[in-house]
This record gives sequence, structure tokens and C-alpha cells, in this order.
Amino acid sequence: MQFDGRKKLIVENFERWARRFNFIEQVQTMARLLCMDGTYLAAMEVDIDDLHLIPLFMPNTTIHPKGYDAENDKDVLLAPPVKHAVINEGEKREDKIKEKVILIGELV
Repeated sequence: MQFDGRKKLIVENFERWARRFNFIEQVQTMARLLCMDGTYLAAMEVDIDDLHLIPLFMPNTTIHPKGYDAENDKDVLLAPPVKHAVINEGEKREDKIKEKVILIGELV
């Protein structure tokens, strides 16, 4: 992947940033998972020196729209706008795997 721009200094700064945060590999992972799953959700870990996108395992993720009630809306088509994602929804092995609700604003 190659970056271009009018100012060489800006391009060099971006390329240095991209190497430091492993940007190209993260974009390649995003593209691969988007093609494979049809959607992409990732948790973001950010601190001053690091940026990581941690993709959610889509077979274990349910995306709930606004106003959806999992207990009462059994025949509702899940469509945008999205309110939150549920990881391991309905998992029965509570001792090993727990259900977790993540607001969509906390994801990429």
C-alpha cells in the first residue's frame, strides 16, 4: 500500500504513524472480515502510544436495533439503526462464557 499527497512531510509522518500502529495490517484484516462476514465490528484499544482494533467474532455476536426487546420481539428483522451488540447471546455455560452487551458507540 502506498500513500500520496501534496506535501512530502505529511506523507512521511503518516507512513511513520502507520508503521507504528500496524495500520496496513489492521485495514487488511478489516477488509477480509468485512468480505467474509458482511459486517465488521471491533473494540478499540487506544492509549497514547498504541491503537488496536480487536475484531469481534461475528458468529458469536448479535447486533440489536434501537427499540428491540430480545424477550418479546422474536419475529422482528434485525435492521439498522443499531443500539448495541451482544456477545455470546443466550449462552448457557455461564461458568465459562458470559453474555456481554456493548453499546455501538464503543465499537468501530
